[in-house]
Amino acid sequence: MHICTMASKNINIEIKVYEKMKRMKRAGESFSQFLLRMLKSSEVGLEDSFGMLRNEPLDYNEVKRARADRKFTL
Repeated sequence: MHICTMASKNINIEIKVYEKMKRMKRAGESFSQFLLRMLKSSEVGLEDSFGMLRNEPLDYNEVKRARADRKFTL
């Protein structure tokens, strides 16, 4: 009988990082699921590039609001 298991890796993180991740993750969410969600949300999509080559300077508050409106889901 063969049992299929997912490979895993152990990583060392500082206690303060662990505590912050623990507070940020959703109820019932594993740390792996949390990290995948965070990594996915940090990927830059094509929509993030629109307007980046325009002639007028970017307004910092406009960019900040646009970044805050992004959804952080898988």
